[in-house]
Amino acid sequence: MNTETEKLAAVQNSEKKAAKKASTNEIPMIDLGIVLKFVEKIESGGLQTLTALEVAKKTGYTAPTSTPFYRRMAAAKMFGLLDTTQGVILTKLALDYFKPTDDESKAEALVTAIKNVEGYRNMLFRYSGRR
Repeated sequence: MNTETEKLAAVQNSEKKAAKKASTNEIPMIDLGIVLKFVEKIESGGLQTLTALEVAKKTGYTAPTSTPFYRRMAAAKMFGLLDTTQGVILTKLALDYFKPTDDESKAEALVTAIKNVEGYRNMLFRYSGRR
């Protein structure tokens, strides 16, 4: 029979498992520099509005499910540079970076992209105003 201690241990163990999150939910597995180069390929190649399969093939990946392509797409979405609801579409933020209207637009787009990532935003908030 299960004692109260065993039941409590089982509940605590299940709570620990539920509390674990995948790292890709908060922080991308690809850095912003690589993502910008990837999105630039899409922008300069005129690949906007194509399907993920077509974008993968035209950017040199075997399939949209290949790990490198998937990680770049996921990171680009986390940074707010791509929208994939109807094809692969550059967001206003991406256009502000690649086709800035003034000198500050490009820098502001980078800051906004970093703040779009939940894990980075939390770190920025925690350490803002500190040395």
